[in-house]
Amino acid sequence: MKRLCLLLFVTLTCTIKSSAQPTTQQQQQAQIAALVQKIGDATVKSDFETVLAYTHPKLVAEAGGKDSLLSIVNKSFEVMKSQGIAIKSFTIGRPGEVSKIDQLYFSVVPQTLVMQVPGGTLSAQSCTLAVSEDAGQHWFFINPKAENEARLWAIFPQMKGKLIIPTFGQPIFTPDAKK
Repeated sequence: MKRLCLLLFVTLTCTIKSSAQPTTQQQQQAQIAALVQKIGDATVKSDFETVLAYTHPKLVAEAGGKDSLLSIVNKSFEVMKSQGIAIKSFTIGRPGEVSKIDQLYFSVVPQTLVMQVPGGTLSAQSCTLAVSEDAGQHWFFINPKAENEARLWAIFPQMKGKLIIPTFGQPIFTPDAKK
């Protein structure tokens, strides 16, 4: 179950091209929120073509290309479905302040994923890291808990020691009401 949840979060590791650079903190946060929600909505609908259209190119290449990664994601969700697991909802919290480290702009976006599992629901809190290397013209998103820290620092070495990734508790299981 933990492995399937991690794979789900990996599918949410995305890159999004924004059409214009927001100029204020509030505009950047609103843009980031809309993009993260778009990824979450596509995941809930099992629209993995859309999710992968926004996935960071390095991750796609490491998985053997788009077709290979799409196959892996589809198979993983089929396994989840066969085990009675389905994504019910994906919601985000307010994105954190957009900050700058060297030439990277970033924001941490809290999120909650609720899944139907045999006997109840499972609610997991985590976060998505929004990163822009061009002052907000293009954003990409990584779930830092799905990627181990060594991997995250390999992608963004300038963030090592400067970025604090929030920690979250264990997923919460709520049993179905007995009839």
